[in-house]
Amino acid sequence: GAGGTYEVEGADKVRSALEACDTLAVDVGTLIHDQAPSVQQSAMIAMGRLCGLSGDIRGKLVQRKQVEHVITTIQGAASHATLKAAHYLLYATVRNSAEAAQVAVECGAMPALHEQLEALDPLVKADAAWCCAGIANHNAALASAVAEGGGGSVLALLSQCLKEPSLPLRRIALSCASCVGKHDATLAGLL
Repeated sequence: GAGGTYEVEGADKVRSALEACDTLAVDVGTLIHDQAPSVQQSAMIAMGRLCGLSGDIRGKLVQRKQVEHVITTIQGAASHATLKAAHYLLYATVRNSAEAAQVAVECGAMPALHEQLEALDPLVKADAAWCCAGIANHNAALASAVAEGGGGSVLALLSQCLKEPSLPLRRIALSCASCVGKHDATLAGLL
């Protein structure tokens, strides 16, 4: 615009400022516990977006307490919007960090996601499958946790998703299955 300046490094400066912020987890993290569902949803989406900016920011935000809360939210979400925001935050948390994915598994992500894969809504199933793929993508141990997690075979539920009329759900389920099977011959054999 007239008289405006544009900084090429603007995004890098913002990322650096967020990485240097010592109160980020408190400032944003406490909002996922807010009583107002709209605040919870906005905070989960914001945290998910922040996790995607850098590993340093994700490390500041992703603490066991937050992961446990997100999994609890997935298990008892009162609305579709809250559930979607919780799935998004879980996926953003686990997709680029094997350590975060391991924490999620330890905190009970697989039983929660297993339950979501049994839902009637194909969008809920697709979001749960994305979260499973984010966990399984890292290594054979996490892929095994996904394949066998949740008190039953997630792979059986994914194969049922492949029979659904929803093309996006079928694509995501297939992608998740490939994340499980890519690590070794034993996991590929399970498929």
